[in-house]
Amino acid sequence: MDEEKFMEMEYQYLRNESFSLRDRLLKLAIISMAVLPSIQAAIDKWKLGLLITIFPLFIIAIFLLYLSESRAIMRIGSYIKLNIESKYEGKGWESWLSDKKHKRRFVDKALSYYFLCMFLFYYFISVCKAIEELKNPDKVALSSSWLNFLIMLYLLLAIVLIVLWFFHNKKITTTAKE
Repeated sequence: MDEEKFMEMEYQYLRNESFSLRDRLLKLAIISMAVLPSIQAAIDKWKLGLLITIFPLFIIAIFLLYLSESRAIMRIGSYIKLNIESKYEGKGWESWLSDKKHKRRFVDKALSYYFLCMFLFYYFISVCKAIEELKNPDKVALSSSWLNFLIMLYLLLAIVLIVLWFFHNKKITTTAKE
């Protein structure tokens, strides 16, 4: 197999993988916007105490999946730009998208900010509900030390989530060199 044919096959494979990742990212968006609030409402309605207290962890898991899928898409784009399109004088989709003068990745960045805000909103609502549940002495018998520990843990997880997003935001919205 000659190098030209190999690069064409590799490019096609990477594009297909990118479409697959976009599909999963869309499903995560649907889960985030529709399923998470529905689950929270069902947990509240049926008073599922234990689920109320661990639901914030589920939200964090969904957010980490979002970061992972977004980063994988950009990694593919970066590879295409640096290893395939560079052999054609930077002509190609990824190079065109990366043109800073036209800000063609603006929507990607706006979507990233939207997801952070949405996840933080859902996270803090679920944490407030979890704390409310944990404070109820009729349902959970926690000492104030344990309650304070869990509140600090929820807060720490929120800080980690925000730091992760800030650390990865550029990597999930651009194909610039790492």
